[in-house]
Amino acid sequence: MLFPRSPVGSKKTQLCSFVDIHDLQPGQEWNETIRQQAKTSALLMVRTDHYSIREWTQWEVLEAKKAGMPIVCLSALETGESRGSFLLDHVPTVAYQNHSETSEAFSIIKALNRLIDETLKHALWQNQEVYLEFERHAKNTGHTDNNNRGFDAMPPRLPEPLMLTSFLSEHRKRYPNDNHLWILHPDPPLLPPEHETMVELCILANYSKNNIHLLTPRLFFAAGGTFGHGEPEVKTPNLSIERPLSNFTLSISASASEDLHRLGLTTSHLESVVAETAQLALISGGKISYAGAIGTHSPDLTESVLQVIKKYIEEAQLRQHRQCSQAFYGLTPIHAGHMFNLTVPCTSITSEEVLQKLLSSKTQFASTGKICVINDRGEEVALENTHIWEATSTDRTAEALSSIRKSLYKFAQARLVIGGKTIPKSSDYSDGYIGSIPGIIEETLEALRNRQPVYIAGGFGGAAAVLARSIGLADKIPVPKQTLDAVLHNDMCRDAIDEIRESYRRDVLCLEEEDVKKLATTQRPSEVGGLVVKGLVGHKRTCTNPSD
Repeated sequence: MLFPRSPVGSKKTQLCSFVDIHDLQPGQEWNETIRQQAKTSALLMVRTDHYSIREWTQWEVLEAKKAGMPIVCLSALETGESRGSFLLDHVPTVAYQNHSETSEAFSIIKALNRLIDETLKHALWQNQEVYLEFERHAKNTGHTDNNNRGFDAMPPRLPEPLMLTSFLSEHRKRYPNDNHLWILHPDPPLLPPEHETMVELCILANYSKNNIHLLTPRLFFAAGGTFGHGEPEVKTPNLSIERPLSNFTLSISASASEDLHRLGLTTSHLESVVAETAQLALISGGKISYAGAIGTHSPDLTESVLQVIKKYIEEAQLRQHRQCSQAFYGLTPIHAGHMFNLTVPCTSITSEEVLQKLLSSKTQFASTGKICVINDRGEEVALENTHIWEATSTDRTAEALSSIRKSLYKFAQARLVIGGKTIPKSSDYSDGYIGSIPGIIEETLEALRNRQPVYIAGGFGGAAAVLARSIGLADKIPVPKQTLDAVLHNDMCRDAIDEIRESYRRDVLCLEEEDVKKLATTQRPSEVGGLVVKGLVGHKRTCTNPSD
Protein backbone atom coordinates (compact mmCIF):
# COMPACT_ATOMS: atom_id res chain seq x y z
CA MET A 1 0.00 0.00 0.00
CA LEU A 2 1.18 3.54 -0.74
CA PHE A 3 0.89 6.02 2.11
CA PRO A 4 0.99 9.79 1.63
CA ARG A 5 4.11 11.14 3.27
CA SER A 6 2.89 14.70 3.73
CA PRO A 7 1.11 15.57 7.00
CA VAL A 8 -1.83 16.98 5.04
CA GLY A 9 -2.29 13.78 3.04
CA SER A 10 -2.01 11.54 6.09
CA LYS A 11 -4.52 13.61 8.01
CA LYS A 12 -7.05 13.63 5.17
CA THR A 13 -6.93 9.92 4.43
CA GLN A 14 -6.38 8.70 8.04
CA LEU A 15 -4.45 5.77 6.54
CA CYS A 16 -1.64 5.97 9.12
CA SER A 17 -4.01 5.38 12.04
CA PHE A 18 -6.54 3.12 10.27
CA VAL A 19 -7.11 -0.31 11.85
CA ASP A 20 -8.82 -2.88 9.64
CA ILE A 21 -10.83 -5.43 11.63
CA HIS A 22 -10.61 -7.72 8.61
CA ASP A 23 -6.80 -7.85 8.66
CA LEU A 24 -5.42 -11.38 8.64
CA GLN A 25 -5.00 -12.72 12.17
CA PRO A 26 -2.45 -15.32 13.33
CA GLY A 27 -3.71 -18.83 12.70
CA GLN A 28 -6.26 -17.82 10.04
CA GLU A 29 -6.49 -19.70 6.76
CA TRP A 30 -5.05 -16.84 4.68
CA ASN A 31 -5.87 -18.39 1.29
CA GLU A 32 -9.60 -18.63 1.90
CA THR A 33 -9.73 -15.39 3.87
CA ILE A 34 -8.16 -13.31 1.11
CA ARG A 35 -10.44 -14.82 -1.52
CA GLN A 36 -13.53 -14.22 0.61
CA GLN A 37 -12.62 -10.59 1.33
CA ALA A 38 -11.95 -9.96 -2.37
CA LYS A 39 -15.43 -11.28 -3.21
CA THR A 40 -17.18 -8.96 -0.76
CA SER A 41 -15.12 -5.74 -0.70
CA ALA A 42 -14.39 -2.72 -2.86
CA LEU A 43 -10.83 -3.11 -4.14
CA LEU A 44 -8.16 -0.42 -4.58
CA MET A 45 -5.51 -1.99 -6.79
CA VAL A 46 -2.11 -0.27 -6.34
CA ARG A 47 -0.39 -1.34 -9.55
CA THR A 48 3.39 -1.10 -9.25
CA ASP A 49 6.02 -2.48 -11.64
CA HIS A 50 5.76 -6.09 -10.41
CA TYR A 51 2.06 -6.14 -9.51
CA SER A 52 0.89 -7.79 -12.72
CA ILE A 53 3.23 -10.79 -12.44
CA ARG A 54 2.35 -11.73 -8.85
CA GLU A 55 0.04 -14.72 -8.61
CA TRP A 56 -1.89 -13.56 -5.55
CA THR A 57 -2.53 -10.07 -6.80
CA GLN A 58 -4.06 -11.66 -9.88
CA TRP A 59 -6.18 -13.98 -7.72
CA GLU A 60 -7.49 -11.05 -5.67
CA VAL A 61 -8.53 -9.07 -8.74
CA LEU A 62 -9.99 -12.16 -10.38
CA GLU A 63 -12.18 -12.95 -7.36
CA ALA A 64 -13.33 -9.32 -7.12
CA LYS A 65 -14.21 -9.21 -10.82
CA LYS A 66 -16.12 -12.50 -10.72
CA ALA A 67 -18.14 -11.17 -7.77
CA GLY A 68 -18.83 -7.86 -9.55
CA MET A 69 -17.13 -5.78 -6.85
CA PRO A 70 -16.09 -2.13 -7.43
CA ILE A 71 -12.43 -1.89 -8.47
CA VAL A 72 -10.16 1.12 -9.04
CA CYS A 73 -6.53 0.99 -10.14
CA LEU A 74 -3.96 3.45 -8.76
CA SER A 75 -1.27 3.19 -11.43
CA ALA A 76 2.12 3.64 -9.74
CA LEU A 77 4.38 2.29 -12.48
CA GLU A 78 7.90 3.70 -12.45
CA THR A 79 10.07 1.79 -14.95
CA GLY A 80 7.20 -0.17 -16.51
CA GLU A 81 6.02 -3.78 -16.63
CA SER A 82 7.75 -6.75 -18.22
CA ARG A 83 4.27 -7.97 -19.17
CA GLY A 84 0.79 -6.81 -18.38
CA SER A 85 -2.20 -8.93 -17.48
CA PHE A 86 -5.65 -8.94 -19.04
CA LEU A 87 -7.02 -9.82 -15.60
CA LEU A 88 -6.05 -6.39 -14.28
CA ASP A 89 -7.38 -4.20 -17.09
CA HIS A 90 -10.84 -2.86 -17.89
CA VAL A 91 -11.16 -0.89 -14.64
CA PRO A 92 -11.13 2.86 -13.81
CA THR A 93 -7.54 4.06 -13.37
CA VAL A 94 -5.97 6.98 -11.52
CA ALA A 95 -2.35 7.97 -12.19
CA TYR A 96 -0.02 8.15 -9.18
CA GLN A 97 1.88 11.44 -9.46
CA ASN A 98 5.10 11.19 -7.43
CA HIS A 99 6.55 14.60 -8.36
CA SER A 100 6.10 15.92 -4.82
CA GLU A 101 4.56 15.02 -1.47
CA THR A 102 1.54 17.15 -2.35
CA SER A 103 0.98 15.40 -5.70
CA GLU A 104 1.39 11.97 -4.05
CA ALA A 105 -1.21 12.78 -1.43
CA PHE A 106 -3.54 14.21 -4.07
CA SER A 107 -3.23 11.05 -6.19
CA ILE A 108 -4.15 8.79 -3.28
CA ILE A 109 -7.09 10.95 -2.25
CA LYS A 110 -8.27 11.03 -5.87
CA ALA A 111 -8.08 7.22 -6.09
CA LEU A 112 -9.98 6.77 -2.83
CA ASN A 113 -12.65 9.24 -3.97
CA ARG A 114 -12.97 7.37 -7.25
CA LEU A 115 -13.37 4.09 -5.35
CA ILE A 116 -16.16 5.66 -3.28
CA ASP A 117 -17.82 6.85 -6.50
CA GLU A 118 -17.61 3.35 -7.99
CA THR A 119 -19.04 1.85 -4.79
CA LEU A 120 -21.98 4.27 -4.85
CA LYS A 121 -22.57 3.48 -8.53
CA HIS A 122 -22.56 -0.21 -7.62
CA ALA A 123 -25.20 0.36 -4.92
CA LEU A 124 -27.37 2.51 -7.22
CA TRP A 125 -27.15 -0.08 -9.99
CA GLN A 126 -28.57 -2.72 -7.68
CA ASN A 127 -31.51 -0.51 -6.71
CA GLN A 128 -32.77 0.62 -10.11
CA GLU A 129 -36.06 -0.58 -11.54
CA VAL A 130 -34.60 -2.77 -14.28
CA TYR A 131 -32.19 -4.51 -11.91
CA LEU A 132 -34.90 -5.20 -9.32
CA GLU A 133 -37.12 -6.67 -12.05
CA PHE A 134 -34.18 -8.85 -13.11
CA GLU A 135 -33.72 -10.05 -9.51
CA ARG A 136 -37.44 -10.83 -9.10
CA HIS A 137 -37.44 -12.76 -12.35
CA ALA A 138 -34.33 -14.73 -11.37
CA LYS A 139 -35.87 -15.77 -8.04
CA ASN A 140 -39.18 -16.80 -9.62
CA THR A 141 -37.66 -18.85 -12.40
CA GLY A 142 -36.83 -22.51 -11.74
CA HIS A 143 -33.79 -24.30 -13.06
CA THR A 144 -35.99 -26.53 -15.21
CA ASP A 145 -36.98 -23.73 -17.63
CA ASN A 146 -35.50 -24.16 -21.08
CA ASN A 147 -35.77 -20.51 -22.15
CA ASN A 148 -35.15 -17.42 -20.03
CA ARG A 149 -37.80 -14.76 -20.79
CA GLY A 150 -36.13 -11.76 -19.13
CA PHE A 151 -32.69 -10.17 -18.96
CA ASP A 152 -30.03 -12.83 -18.80
CA ALA A 153 -27.36 -10.84 -16.96
CA MET A 154 -26.99 -7.41 -15.39
CA PRO A 155 -23.34 -7.11 -14.34
CA PRO A 156 -22.59 -4.01 -12.22
CA ARG A 157 -19.49 -3.34 -14.34
CA LEU A 158 -18.81 -3.22 -18.07
CA PRO A 159 -18.85 -6.79 -19.39
CA GLU A 160 -15.54 -8.27 -20.49
CA PRO A 161 -14.40 -11.69 -21.75
CA LEU A 162 -13.54 -12.71 -18.19
CA MET A 163 -17.16 -12.20 -17.14
CA LEU A 164 -18.48 -14.18 -20.11
CA THR A 165 -16.32 -17.27 -19.64
CA SER A 166 -18.16 -18.41 -16.53
CA PHE A 167 -21.54 -16.85 -17.29
CA LEU A 168 -22.10 -18.32 -20.78
CA SER A 169 -21.29 -21.87 -19.75
CA GLU A 170 -23.58 -21.76 -16.74
CA HIS A 171 -26.37 -19.95 -18.56
CA ARG A 172 -26.40 -22.35 -21.51
CA LYS A 173 -26.66 -25.32 -19.14
CA ARG A 174 -29.51 -23.69 -17.23
CA TYR A 175 -31.43 -22.57 -20.33
CA PRO A 176 -30.49 -24.93 -23.18
CA ASN A 177 -33.20 -23.56 -25.51
CA ASP A 178 -32.63 -19.85 -24.83
CA ASN A 179 -32.16 -18.23 -28.25
CA HIS A 180 -31.86 -14.59 -27.16
CA LEU A 181 -29.09 -13.14 -24.99
CA TRP A 182 -29.83 -9.88 -23.15
CA ILE A 183 -26.98 -8.36 -21.11
CA LEU A 184 -27.59 -4.95 -19.55
CA HIS A 185 -24.63 -3.10 -18.06
CA PRO A 186 -23.86 0.40 -16.72
CA ASP A 187 -22.67 3.29 -18.89
CA PRO A 188 -20.54 3.97 -20.82
CA PRO A 189 -21.44 1.75 -23.79
CA LEU A 190 -18.94 -0.72 -25.17
CA LEU A 191 -17.00 0.67 -28.11
CA PRO A 192 -17.47 -1.19 -31.43
CA PRO A 193 -14.26 -3.29 -31.22
CA GLU A 194 -15.10 -4.31 -27.65
CA HIS A 195 -18.69 -5.03 -28.62
CA GLU A 196 -17.62 -7.12 -31.61
CA THR A 197 -15.26 -9.20 -29.48
CA MET A 198 -17.97 -9.87 -26.90
CA VAL A 199 -20.46 -10.85 -29.60
CA GLU A 200 -17.95 -13.28 -31.11
CA LEU A 201 -17.55 -14.97 -27.71
CA CYS A 202 -21.34 -15.27 -27.40
CA ILE A 203 -21.52 -16.82 -30.86
CA LEU A 204 -19.11 -19.53 -29.65
CA ALA A 205 -21.79 -20.42 -27.09
CA ASN A 206 -24.25 -21.00 -29.98
CA TYR A 207 -26.12 -17.70 -29.82
CA SER A 208 -27.12 -16.10 -33.11
CA LYS A 209 -25.42 -12.76 -33.78
CA ASN A 210 -28.74 -11.00 -34.40
CA ASN A 211 -30.09 -12.19 -31.05
CA ILE A 212 -27.21 -10.91 -28.91
CA HIS A 213 -27.93 -7.63 -27.12
CA LEU A 214 -25.26 -5.85 -25.05
CA LEU A 215 -26.77 -2.54 -23.93
CA THR A 216 -26.76 0.11 -21.24
CA PRO A 217 -30.15 1.15 -19.78
CA ARG A 218 -29.84 4.49 -21.57
CA LEU A 219 -29.28 2.82 -24.95
CA PHE A 220 -31.98 0.24 -24.20
CA PHE A 221 -34.68 2.81 -23.53
CA ALA A 222 -33.50 5.14 -26.31
CA ALA A 223 -33.94 2.19 -28.66
CA GLY A 224 -37.56 1.87 -27.55
CA GLY A 225 -36.83 -0.94 -25.12
CA THR A 226 -39.61 -2.52 -23.06
CA PHE A 227 -39.36 -5.20 -20.36
CA GLY A 228 -41.34 -6.90 -17.62
CA HIS A 229 -43.71 -8.92 -19.82
CA GLY A 230 -41.71 -11.78 -21.24
CA GLU A 231 -38.76 -11.27 -23.57
CA PRO A 232 -37.30 -7.72 -23.58
CA GLU A 233 -37.79 -5.91 -26.87
CA VAL A 234 -36.21 -2.99 -28.70
CA LYS A 235 -37.74 -1.13 -31.63
CA THR A 236 -34.48 0.23 -33.03
CA PRO A 237 -30.95 -1.17 -33.30
CA ASN A 238 -28.08 -0.71 -30.86
CA LEU A 239 -27.39 3.01 -31.21
CA SER A 240 -23.63 2.85 -30.61
CA ILE A 241 -23.13 0.07 -33.18
CA GLU A 242 -25.66 0.66 -35.96
CA ARG A 243 -25.47 4.50 -35.82
CA PRO A 244 -29.10 5.03 -36.96
CA LEU A 245 -28.82 8.86 -36.87
CA SER A 246 -25.99 9.11 -39.40
CA ASN A 247 -26.38 12.27 -41.51
CA PHE A 248 -29.18 13.57 -39.26
CA THR A 249 -28.88 16.84 -37.33
CA LEU A 250 -30.61 17.81 -34.09
CA SER A 251 -30.69 21.48 -33.12
CA ILE A 252 -30.84 22.29 -29.42
CA SER A 253 -32.46 25.51 -28.16
CA ALA A 254 -31.81 26.05 -24.47
CA SER A 255 -31.34 28.82 -21.94
CA ALA A 256 -31.86 29.25 -18.21
CA SER A 257 -35.43 30.14 -17.29
CA GLU A 258 -36.61 32.39 -14.47
CA ASP A 259 -38.25 29.30 -12.93
CA LEU A 260 -35.09 27.22 -12.62
CA HIS A 261 -34.34 27.82 -8.93
CA ARG A 262 -38.03 27.66 -7.99
CA LEU A 263 -38.04 24.14 -9.43
CA GLY A 264 -35.11 23.18 -7.18
CA LEU A 265 -32.70 23.13 -10.12
CA THR A 266 -29.49 24.95 -10.96
CA THR A 267 -27.76 25.89 -14.19
CA SER A 268 -25.68 22.71 -13.80
CA HIS A 269 -28.83 20.67 -14.43
CA LEU A 270 -29.36 22.57 -17.68
CA GLU A 271 -25.77 21.95 -18.73
CA SER A 272 -26.19 18.25 -17.92
CA VAL A 273 -29.32 17.80 -20.02
CA VAL A 274 -27.72 19.55 -23.01
CA ALA A 275 -24.53 17.48 -22.65
CA GLU A 276 -26.43 14.21 -22.17
CA THR A 277 -28.60 14.74 -25.24
CA ALA A 278 -25.65 15.81 -27.38
CA GLN A 279 -23.61 12.80 -26.27
CA LEU A 280 -26.36 10.30 -27.01
CA ALA A 281 -27.05 11.86 -30.42
CA LEU A 282 -23.35 11.59 -31.29
CA ILE A 283 -23.17 7.98 -30.10
CA SER A 284 -26.09 7.30 -32.44
CA GLY A 285 -24.14 8.76 -35.36
CA GLY A 286 -25.98 12.09 -35.45
CA LYS A 287 -24.89 15.71 -35.55
CA ILE A 288 -25.63 18.59 -33.15
CA SER A 289 -26.46 22.16 -34.11
CA TYR A 290 -26.33 24.93 -31.54
CA ALA A 291 -26.62 28.71 -31.78
CA GLY A 292 -24.30 30.49 -29.38
CA ALA A 293 -20.81 31.77 -28.61
CA ILE A 294 -18.22 30.82 -26.00
CA GLY A 295 -18.21 32.67 -22.70
CA THR A 296 -21.02 35.11 -23.48
CA HIS A 297 -23.83 33.65 -21.37
CA SER A 298 -24.28 31.90 -18.05
CA PRO A 299 -24.61 28.97 -18.08
CA ASP A 300 -22.17 28.58 -20.96
CA LEU A 301 -24.08 25.92 -22.89
CA THR A 302 -21.89 26.44 -25.97
CA GLU A 303 -18.89 25.33 -23.94
CA SER A 304 -20.89 22.34 -22.64
CA VAL A 305 -21.59 21.19 -26.20
CA LEU A 306 -17.97 21.65 -27.29
CA GLN A 307 -16.72 19.70 -24.27
CA VAL A 308 -18.99 16.79 -25.21
CA ILE A 309 -17.64 16.94 -28.77
CA LYS A 310 -14.07 16.99 -27.50
CA LYS A 311 -14.62 14.02 -25.21
CA TYR A 312 -16.36 12.08 -27.98
CA ILE A 313 -13.45 12.77 -30.36
CA GLU A 314 -10.89 11.59 -27.80
CA GLU A 315 -12.80 8.35 -27.15
CA ALA A 316 -13.34 7.73 -30.87
CA GLN A 317 -9.65 8.29 -31.65
CA LEU A 318 -8.65 5.97 -28.82
CA ARG A 319 -11.00 3.33 -30.19
CA GLN A 320 -9.52 3.76 -33.67
CA HIS A 321 -5.98 3.55 -32.30
CA ARG A 322 -6.79 0.25 -30.59
CA GLN A 323 -8.59 -1.14 -33.62
CA CYS A 324 -6.28 -0.13 -36.48
CA SER A 325 -2.64 -0.84 -37.11
CA GLN A 326 -0.23 2.10 -37.15
CA ALA A 327 -0.21 2.06 -40.95
CA PHE A 328 -3.95 2.66 -41.19
CA TYR A 329 -4.48 4.76 -38.07
CA GLY A 330 -6.24 8.03 -38.92
CA LEU A 331 -7.36 6.97 -42.39
CA THR A 332 -10.84 5.91 -41.31
CA PRO A 333 -13.28 8.72 -40.36
CA ILE A 334 -14.26 8.60 -36.70
CA HIS A 335 -17.76 9.89 -37.46
CA ALA A 336 -20.09 10.03 -40.45
CA GLY A 337 -19.60 13.63 -41.59
CA HIS A 338 -19.27 16.62 -39.26
CA MET A 339 -20.27 16.21 -35.62
CA PHE A 340 -21.67 19.68 -35.07
CA ASN A 341 -22.68 23.06 -36.45
CA LEU A 342 -22.01 26.03 -34.20
CA THR A 343 -24.06 28.88 -35.65
CA VAL A 344 -22.92 32.02 -33.87
CA PRO A 345 -25.39 34.94 -33.78
CA CYS A 346 -23.52 38.07 -34.86
CA THR A 347 -25.04 39.81 -31.83
CA SER A 348 -23.02 37.51 -29.53
CA ILE A 349 -19.65 38.68 -30.88
CA THR A 350 -19.37 41.74 -28.65
CA SER A 351 -15.59 41.82 -28.13
CA GLU A 352 -12.31 40.85 -29.72
CA GLU A 353 -11.86 38.25 -26.96
CA VAL A 354 -15.07 36.43 -27.96
CA LEU A 355 -14.03 36.45 -31.61
CA GLN A 356 -10.56 35.07 -30.85
CA LYS A 357 -12.03 32.22 -28.75
CA LEU A 358 -14.26 31.27 -31.68
CA LEU A 359 -11.38 31.40 -34.17
CA SER A 360 -9.32 29.19 -31.86
CA SER A 361 -12.19 26.69 -31.55
CA LYS A 362 -12.67 26.67 -35.32
CA THR A 363 -9.03 25.67 -35.74
CA GLN A 364 -9.29 23.04 -33.00
CA PHE A 365 -12.41 21.42 -34.46
CA ALA A 366 -11.64 22.06 -38.15
CA SER A 367 -11.96 18.42 -39.19
CA THR A 368 -14.96 17.54 -37.06
CA GLY A 369 -17.32 20.52 -37.02
CA LYS A 370 -18.38 23.75 -38.64
CA ILE A 371 -18.39 27.16 -36.95
CA CYS A 372 -19.98 30.05 -38.80
CA VAL A 373 -21.70 33.36 -38.07
CA ILE A 374 -25.30 34.31 -38.84
CA ASN A 375 -25.48 38.00 -39.67
CA ASP A 376 -28.27 40.47 -38.91
CA ARG A 377 -30.09 39.45 -42.10
CA GLY A 378 -30.09 35.77 -41.20
CA GLU A 379 -27.35 34.95 -43.69
CA GLU A 380 -24.40 32.63 -43.09
CA VAL A 381 -20.99 34.30 -43.23
CA ALA A 382 -17.48 33.03 -42.58
CA LEU A 383 -16.17 33.58 -39.07
CA GLU A 384 -13.04 35.25 -40.48
CA ASN A 385 -15.16 37.87 -42.27
CA THR A 386 -17.27 38.92 -39.32
CA HIS A 387 -16.96 42.08 -37.22
CA ILE A 388 -17.54 43.04 -33.61
CA TRP A 389 -21.26 43.70 -33.09
CA GLU A 390 -22.10 47.29 -32.31
CA ALA A 391 -25.40 47.42 -30.43
CA THR A 392 -26.39 50.94 -31.42
CA SER A 393 -29.93 50.30 -30.18
CA THR A 394 -32.04 47.59 -28.56
CA ASP A 395 -34.38 47.60 -31.56
CA ARG A 396 -31.52 46.88 -33.96
CA THR A 397 -30.37 43.93 -31.84
CA ALA A 398 -33.95 42.64 -31.55
CA GLU A 399 -34.46 42.77 -35.33
CA ALA A 400 -31.16 40.98 -35.90
CA LEU A 401 -32.00 38.23 -33.40
CA SER A 402 -35.39 37.67 -35.02
CA SER A 403 -33.76 37.26 -38.46
CA ILE A 404 -31.19 34.87 -36.98
CA ARG A 405 -33.80 32.73 -35.20
CA LYS A 406 -35.86 32.44 -38.37
CA SER A 407 -32.84 31.02 -40.23
CA LEU A 408 -31.78 28.35 -37.75
CA TYR A 409 -34.11 25.65 -39.11
CA LYS A 410 -31.84 25.44 -42.18
CA PHE A 411 -29.09 23.82 -40.11
CA ALA A 412 -31.11 20.89 -38.70
CA GLN A 413 -33.90 18.40 -39.32
CA ALA A 414 -35.37 18.42 -35.79
CA ARG A 415 -35.29 20.63 -32.70
CA LEU A 416 -35.23 20.17 -28.92
CA VAL A 417 -36.31 23.13 -26.77
CA ILE A 418 -35.44 23.44 -23.06
CA GLY A 419 -36.10 26.28 -20.62
CA GLY A 420 -36.07 29.74 -22.13
CA LYS A 421 -36.70 33.21 -20.77
CA THR A 422 -40.27 34.53 -20.56
CA ILE A 423 -39.79 38.07 -19.23
CA PRO A 424 -38.56 40.75 -21.69
CA LYS A 425 -35.46 42.77 -21.02
CA SER A 426 -36.12 46.18 -19.54
CA SER A 427 -34.56 48.85 -17.37
CA ASP A 428 -35.97 47.01 -14.35
CA TYR A 429 -34.99 43.53 -15.53
CA SER A 430 -31.68 43.31 -17.40
CA ASP A 431 -31.62 39.51 -17.74
CA GLY A 432 -34.73 39.17 -19.90
CA TYR A 433 -35.09 38.11 -23.53
CA ILE A 434 -34.45 40.52 -26.39
CA GLY A 435 -36.94 40.74 -29.23
CA SER A 436 -40.66 40.73 -29.82
CA ILE A 437 -41.14 37.23 -28.39
CA PRO A 438 -38.96 34.75 -26.44
CA GLY A 439 -36.29 33.07 -28.57
CA ILE A 440 -37.44 29.53 -27.67
CA ILE A 441 -40.97 30.31 -28.90
CA GLU A 442 -39.76 31.99 -32.10
CA GLU A 443 -37.41 29.10 -32.98
CA THR A 444 -40.16 26.56 -32.24
CA LEU A 445 -42.59 28.41 -34.50
CA GLU A 446 -40.10 28.59 -37.37
CA ALA A 447 -39.23 24.89 -37.07
CA LEU A 448 -42.92 23.93 -37.21
CA ARG A 449 -43.52 26.20 -40.20
CA ASN A 450 -40.83 24.19 -41.96
CA ARG A 451 -42.40 20.87 -40.90
CA GLN A 452 -39.68 19.81 -38.50
CA PRO A 453 -40.44 17.79 -35.35
CA VAL A 454 -40.00 19.79 -32.14
CA TYR A 455 -39.33 17.94 -28.88
CA ILE A 456 -40.36 20.00 -25.85
CA ALA A 457 -38.68 19.37 -22.48
CA GLY A 458 -40.90 21.31 -20.11
CA GLY A 459 -39.46 20.11 -16.82
CA PHE A 460 -36.95 22.96 -16.68
CA GLY A 461 -39.58 25.69 -16.69
CA GLY A 462 -39.61 28.83 -18.79
CA ALA A 463 -40.90 29.22 -22.34
CA ALA A 464 -40.66 25.46 -23.03
CA ALA A 465 -42.92 24.74 -20.03
CA VAL A 466 -45.42 27.34 -21.28
CA LEU A 467 -45.46 25.66 -24.70
CA ALA A 468 -45.88 22.17 -23.22
CA ARG A 469 -48.78 23.37 -21.09
CA SER A 470 -50.43 25.36 -23.90
CA ILE A 471 -50.24 22.43 -26.33
CA GLY A 472 -51.45 20.01 -23.65
CA LEU A 473 -48.52 17.59 -23.75
CA ALA A 474 -49.09 16.56 -20.12
CA ASP A 475 -51.76 17.06 -17.47
CA LYS A 476 -49.67 18.69 -14.77
CA ILE A 477 -47.02 21.13 -15.88
CA PRO A 478 -46.60 23.74 -13.14
CA VAL A 479 -46.09 27.20 -14.60
CA PRO A 480 -46.10 30.21 -12.24
CA LYS A 481 -48.77 32.86 -12.82
CA GLN A 482 -46.03 35.46 -13.26
CA THR A 483 -44.52 33.45 -16.11
CA LEU A 484 -47.88 32.91 -17.83
CA ASP A 485 -48.84 36.56 -17.48
CA ALA A 486 -45.51 37.70 -18.92
CA VAL A 487 -46.05 35.56 -22.00
CA LEU A 488 -49.77 35.83 -22.58
CA HIS A 489 -49.95 39.60 -22.08
CA ASN A 490 -47.72 39.94 -25.14
CA ASP A 491 -50.06 39.95 -28.18
CA MET A 492 -47.38 38.75 -30.61
CA CYS A 493 -46.36 35.99 -28.20
CA ARG A 494 -49.94 34.89 -27.69
CA ASP A 495 -50.51 34.73 -31.46
CA ALA A 496 -47.30 32.70 -31.90
CA ILE A 497 -48.40 30.19 -29.24
CA ASP A 498 -51.81 29.87 -30.90
CA GLU A 499 -50.13 29.06 -34.22
CA ILE A 500 -47.80 26.57 -32.53
CA ARG A 501 -50.77 24.87 -30.85
CA GLU A 502 -52.57 24.55 -34.19
CA SER A 503 -49.58 23.25 -36.17
CA TYR A 504 -47.97 21.01 -33.54
CA ARG A 505 -48.08 17.32 -34.55
CA ARG A 506 -47.28 14.64 -32.00
CA ASP A 507 -47.20 11.83 -34.53
CA VAL A 508 -43.99 13.12 -36.17
CA LEU A 509 -42.22 12.80 -32.82
CA CYS A 510 -42.47 9.00 -33.20
CA LEU A 511 -42.97 8.60 -29.45
CA GLU A 512 -45.74 6.90 -27.55
CA GLU A 513 -48.16 9.11 -25.63
CA GLU A 514 -46.58 8.25 -22.28
CA ASP A 515 -43.16 9.13 -23.65
CA VAL A 516 -44.38 12.53 -24.82
CA LYS A 517 -45.80 13.21 -21.35
CA LYS A 518 -42.59 12.10 -19.68
CA LEU A 519 -40.46 14.30 -21.95
CA ALA A 520 -42.70 17.29 -21.15
CA THR A 521 -42.26 16.87 -17.39
CA THR A 522 -39.03 15.00 -16.55
CA GLN A 523 -36.01 16.73 -15.01
CA ARG A 524 -33.67 13.79 -15.54
CA PRO A 525 -31.02 14.49 -18.21
CA SER A 526 -30.74 10.81 -19.17
CA GLU A 527 -34.50 10.55 -19.74
CA VAL A 528 -34.58 13.68 -21.89
CA GLY A 529 -31.67 12.48 -24.00
CA GLY A 530 -32.99 8.93 -24.28
CA LEU A 531 -36.52 9.96 -25.25
CA VAL A 532 -35.37 12.52 -27.82
CA VAL A 533 -33.00 10.08 -29.54
CA LYS A 534 -35.64 7.34 -29.42
CA GLY A 535 -38.03 9.65 -31.23
CA LEU A 536 -35.41 10.82 -33.74
CA VAL A 537 -34.49 7.27 -34.70
CA GLY A 538 -38.16 6.48 -35.34
CA HIS A 539 -38.68 9.75 -37.21
CA LYS A 540 -35.69 9.20 -39.49
CA ARG A 541 -36.76 5.63 -40.20
CA THR A 542 -40.29 6.82 -41.06
CA CYS A 543 -38.91 9.48 -43.41
CA THR A 544 -36.59 6.96 -45.06
CA ASN A 545 -39.26 4.23 -45.32
CA PRO A 546 -42.69 5.96 -45.37
CA SER A 547 -44.50 2.60 -45.55
CA ASP A 548 -43.11 1.46 -42.14
